Amino acid sequence: MEPRTGGNGHTLELLSFLDVRAWDGRVDLAPWWGAGHTGLKGILIEEADDAKMAMPPLRHVPGLSPAAYRDAQRALFAAAAGYGVPLVYHADLGLHGDFVTECLQAHPDVPVDIPHFGFSRRAMARLLDRFPAVVTDISSLGPHMATAPASYRAFILDYPDRVLLGSDVLASHDLRPALEYVEAVRGLDLPGEIEAAVLGGNARRFLGR
Repeated sequence: MEPRTGGNGHTLELLSFLDVRAWDGRVDLAPWWGAGHTGLKGILIEEADDAKMAMPPLRHVPGLSPAAYRDAQRALFAAAAGYGVPLVYHADLGLHGDFVTECLQAHPDVPVDIPHFGFSRRAMARLLDRFPAVVTDISSLGPHMATAPASYRAFILDYPDRVLLGSDVLASHDLRPALEYVEAVRGLDLPGEIEAAVLGGNARRFLGR
C-alpha cells in the first residue's frame, strides 16, 4: 500500500505481492505472475517456530522434506532476482539468521524486506550493516514501540533509510487502525526528513517507484 498525492490530495494505491509461502520451489510461477504483482512474499516456518508462531511447519503443505523445503526457500530468492522484483520475507532471525544470511549472500542485490525487525533488533542490525538492499518494517511492533519508544527511535536513527512503515492491518477489513502506526512514528519525535522517509520515502525506494 503506497500513499500518493494527486490533484485532489492524498489517495492510496494498493500494490499486491504474490504470496508463495507454500511453493515447492519447482512449480512454474509464470501463470500467477501475469496478474500484475509488484513483488514476491514468503514466510519461513519450521518446527522451531511453533512456540512463537503457533503454526505447523509450512513444508507440510506441499509435502516437502526439510531439505527440500530449504531448497524451495532458496528458489524464492532466486525467483525474485530473476523477475527483478522486491521480496518480502518473514523470518525469525533469532532462529534462522544463518540461513537468511546464506540466501542474501546468494542474491545480494535483491531488495528484501524482513518485517517486524526480524524479531530481533540486534540480528536485524547485523543484516542491515552487511546487505545494503535489505530493509525492515515496523508491522506488528506498535505495542513494543509504545513501551520502549527510545529504543525504537534509536534504531531508526541508526538506520534512517532502511525502516519502512508497516502495520499488518488487513486492507480487506479496515484500514483505519493502520493510522495508529503513522501516529506511532510521529510520536517518536524523529527529525522531519527521517520521519518522512519512514512514512513513505523508504518504501517508494524499496518498491522501485
